[in-house]
Amino acid sequence: MIKTEYLCTLILSLLPIVFFFGSGVANSLVILLDLIFIYVLFKNKKFYIFNNYLFFLLLSFWLYLIINLFYSINFDNSLLRTIGFFRFIIFVYAIQFFFREENNDYKKIILNSWSILILIISLDLIFESIFGSNILGFKSYMPGRLSGFFNQELKIGNLYSAFYLIILSYLLYLESNKIFPASKLSQRIYNIIKNNYFYFLILFFIVISALIGERSNLVKVLFMSIIFIFFLSNKIVSKLKIFIFTFLFFFILLTSSHNYQWRYWEVFIQPIITSPIEYINKSHYGSHYKVAIDVFKNNKLTGVGLKNYRIEVTKDKYAGKLSSIHPHQVHFEILAELGIVGYLFFISFMLVNLYLSIKSYFKTKNYFVLSGSLYVMAALIPILPSGSFFTSFGATFFWMNFALMTSALNSYKEKSK
Repeated sequence: MIKTEYLCTLILSLLPIVFFFGSGVANSLVILLDLIFIYVLFKNKKFYIFNNYLFFLLLSFWLYLIINLFYSINFDNSLLRTIGFFRFIIFVYAIQFFFREENNDYKKIILNSWSILILIISLDLIFESIFGSNILGFKSYMPGRLSGFFNQELKIGNLYSAFYLIILSYLLYLESNKIFPASKLSQRIYNIIKNNYFYFLILFFIVISALIGERSNLVKVLFMSIIFIFFLSNKIVSKLKIFIFTFLFFFILLTSSHNYQWRYWEVFIQPIITSPIEYINKSHYGSHYKVAIDVFKNNKLTGVGLKNYRIEVTKDKYAGKLSSIHPHQVHFEILAELGIVGYLFFISFMLVNLYLSIKSYFKTKNYFVLSGSLYVMAALIPILPSGSFFTSFGATFFWMNFALMTSALNSYKEKSK
């Protein structure tokens, strides 16, 4: 009989690819993971893992969502998303549980699977950039964008940025703990890290992110990479390598491809350099932001409720303004749907945990804490466009990294006691 722990491990191992099969499949697997995980805790009498401040704060935020439900403009439309948020609370603890040191066997299976799957996705994206379609024949409908295994959905960049630093952290974890198996492949990986070619791996991920063509996710990847490198090494020369090679790559990219030149230089970098305020005002994202601000102004205290932004913007008072099902920016989305009360609750919660997690990193040197923290910081960059924060796709990857960010925090507190 298969141990229930291995069933959880299998589901977690598939996270990089579950959304290729649709949100319904991904949601079902996350809920299944939660149920099996609760059974694992019950079987091993480990419910004490919820006995900490993090669970209290996550539960408090969920309770606020439930209270906010009764002030939403459409109760029925908000209900499922509000109740469904609880799955991410259990999901956070499932990630943390299987990343604890005493569960190293499970953690290695998960991280080995993620590494292999992200490598396959990377090679497929390179294939698509060269031949115009991926190995399954899927192709993007937009010049200068890659879709990979998502076919017509242009959202591979968010998935890629969610796992990128985790994979690098795993390589560093293997190197620092000297736990490479005696194989030629593993020895080569070890030598890459040992000889400072690790920075070329960072460049490799940056190159793939640039080829994907999602500008906001590329900004996030660059942001995470720069800070990760400075945390990682004191060697100025090593830090400069990645910046020089990245600059050279973008120079070659912009001069050799008209699509990328148009996408990155003509409609992005050049207008921002010329007049950043005018660029935001004239862009379609700027129009979305303005509508979101109007929605917030009309519903300051508690917002319109989860998933109700799409209903609110159809009213006559927003007629003639460019809008969508969400504002395409996490801060504006939370302000519009949860109001100032929900926004202050969420931001305070995130800032406190970011501070404590970064502080714990300096004590533990846990690379997964660092990678999770940088992803959360990048996801919360103001003004930068993003997908909807509360959809299954965006939320799963955010809370996965949040779990890693806070994973060493509880164990660090236990050691302090």
